[in-house]
Amino acid sequence: MTAMTSRGVCVYQRVIGSGFAYLTVGEHLVSGPRTAAEFVAYCLRTDGPRRRQYDPAFTHAGLAHVHDGPSGDVYWTALWARPFTPDGLAGTTAAVIDLTNRERTRHGLPPLSADPPLTTAAQAHSADRVARGFYAHTAPDGSRPWGRAAAGSTRRSIGENLACGQRSPADVVEGWMNSPGHRATILKPGFTHIGVGFAGGGRAGMYWTQLFGG
Repeated sequence: MTAMTSRGVCVYQRVIGSGFAYLTVGEHLVSGPRTAAEFVAYCLRTDGPRRRQYDPAFTHAGLAHVHDGPSGDVYWTALWARPFTPDGLAGTTAAVIDLTNRERTRHGLPPLSADPPLTTAAQAHSADRVARGFYAHTAPDGSRPWGRAAAGSTRRSIGENLACGQRSPADVVEGWMNSPGHRATILKPGFTHIGVGFAGGGRAGMYWTQLFGG
């Protein structure tokens, strides 16, 4: 079983397509349990589903199953999510900034200040990657980080980190810090300001952007 259909549509695209905008989402697909009680028991004794059931980041859940008549198998899909809200987005991006600044402080560097124009540009790039299905610093229309930032920011030097698929601020910052190039951008002494963007959807599920300025 896979989270991608034979037509190339993934579970994240289905969730967004149903009208449920989210800040984070997790899924589990399984066959075997015959009843809801058996499915819940399976989840409680299996590491991945058990973690999702008890993850405080999730506030909503959905469960569905279908029976395959000839084989008698039962196929289950479970989804856990936190719905999108403006306050939730602000909290998510603020957490990324806080974790980024902890890394800078730990390495003897001053913290970065949130910058509204950089935030606007970062958020737009995350949303654009979901909408147009690409993963790159250069958008299909040819726009690049410094051009997007220049639309509203006065920062003279610009840097950008991208990521997709990570389900939390902690996961995405850890991933960046484990990547030499992204780590160097986070720890660049000349940067003084930051904007963070996040969008849910697309094939990877979560799209993150850090835009730095100095």
